[in-house]
Amino acid sequence: MIIVKLGGSVLTDKTKPFTIRYATLMNLISDIRKYINETKNAMIIVLGGGSFGHFIVSKCIEDKGFIDEYCASLTSNVMNELALHISRLFNISGLSTMVFTTHSIFTYDNYELKGDTKIINHYLKQQIVPILYGDVILYKGRFKVLSGDEISWYLASILNADKLIFVTDVDGVYDRHPRYPNARHLPLISLSKDLNKIRIETRGYDVTGGIIGKLKIGLRYHRGFEVLIINGLIKGNLYKALIGEKIKATKVIP
Repeated sequence: MIIVKLGGSVLTDKTKPFTIRYATLMNLISDIRKYINETKNAMIIVLGGGSFGHFIVSKCIEDKGFIDEYCASLTSNVMNELALHISRLFNISGLSTMVFTTHSIFTYDNYELKGDTKIINHYLKQQIVPILYGDVILYKGRFKVLSGDEISWYLASILNADKLIFVTDVDGVYDRHPRYPNARHLPLISLSKDLNKIRIETRGYDVTGGIIGKLKIGLRYHRGFEVLIINGLIKGNLYKALIGEKIKATKVIP
């Protein structure tokens, strides 16, 4: 079983509110459809918030300093609409997908994430591809962001996934932002040893810490399954990563 996290940076233009990269999205859908049709392997897709959820939450925090009930409602509704829209595009391509409402199946118990993975497994057995997404959930009377990254790491760990692929807008991890001419690509990252080597600021609307936040979450969940961070803007890259073909990317180890 494979978990694919389609990051907000590749699904959307994170500098422009509510803007989908349709050409890129359709290429990613094509790669996933091709892989599933050929292999019949189980897959779960997790969506990042990008210029949808991240935009709303960042504006709420900027205006009010916290996530109130109106912001939580708006964020969840917008993310659910984005997920449903993407699910319909998968359906049009010929794949059976179903959106799972994140705040209905996940909660925190003393800061530890808990999810109803049994219901997800039921649908996987029926050859349906579950789609989940980053969301806002209620915890101890307050609203908290649950990132698509944490959902992905958690599901890969709990469901004993074979592979977890993070699809981003760059060729994996660099020691600094790739726009700098002296940025060095890191083909291998150890979560326990190498995080201090990375100096990357987030761009656009982002409330979950960007690439550093993604990697730090992995410290809690990595159980030895294969983890790749790839560039989804390159046509065919995701399919190659799914079948194990070598591409320019970053492999993440514990």
